[in-house]
Amino acid sequence: MSIVKTGSLKPEPITAVAIGPSPVEHHAGVIYFDDLSKDVRALDLTFHYWLRSRPFDGNEFAYVVADTTQPENEIIAAICRVVAEDYAKDGLPYAIWLSATIGRQGTVAVDPDGGGFTCATFVLAIFAGAGLDLIDESTWPHRDGDRDAYTQIVELLKDAPKITAEHLAAQVAYIESAKRYRPTEVAAAASLAATSPNPFAALEPIAAEIQSEYEAITAT
Repeated sequence: MSIVKTGSLKPEPITAVAIGPSPVEHHAGVIYFDDLSKDVRALDLTFHYWLRSRPFDGNEFAYVVADTTQPENEIIAAICRVVAEDYAKDGLPYAIWLSATIGRQGTVAVDPDGGGFTCATFVLAIFAGAGLDLIDESTWPHRDGDRDAYTQIVELLKDAPKITAEHLAAQVAYIESAKRYRPTEVAAAASLAATSPNPFAALEPIAAEIQSEYEAITAT
């Protein structure tokens, strides 16, 4: 049975992690059911100060359904709604190191010294705000390719609107030390949300399967 799904979703409670294309490997977002508008929506940090919220029509992303309860779905949806209302206009900063949080009430706290989210850590922060710490950060390794990926991101940040020299310098300083949480790994973690936090060793094979399935879908 496939982990990665495609197509539209019925307007009913659900939480999923969106997987899409990106200049640097993959992109991630949150898919949720908004009980107020009665539609399924996607929320993602596309890049530096670029936060997008819109109805999910099934064409933009593939997705992995999270193993979450109905109460957890409702909390995640409420957080997403507040974040979208409060931050979609001005956006949120993009940063390669895990340096920002999202609270249960949708309040975002960012380290003033170059902090922010990647698309993947934004998703992790949404879940964490609902009381679900999806990954065991202490088990996360530094891997071949992480430095190159972060270097590519920093190069892209140089041309981003609203970028400052100080924010860029903070990212450069963390290229060597920042742990990288890949979108496929975050999706894998969401699929095991009921047993979170999960270690890297438990998530790595699921993430590899998600990547394989996603590549098969996008190759057709």
